[in-house]
Amino acid sequence: MGYALLSGWLLTAEAGAQTPAEIDQLTHQWLATERQISRLEADWLAQQPILELVAGRA
Repeated sequence: MGYALLSGWLLTAEAGAQTPAEIDQLTHQWLATERQISRLEADWLAQQPILELVAGRA
């Protein structure tokens, strides 16, 4: 049983292995997403007082 689990894990690991180019592309996408999140968070923090003021008037 242990051997079957180990060989199944190894096959899955090999199938999921990525080339350095794919890893670079995924890293680039991840960093771009992180930058976008940072910009959205900064925009939200800048607009939050205005939104609270408008919500207080409603």
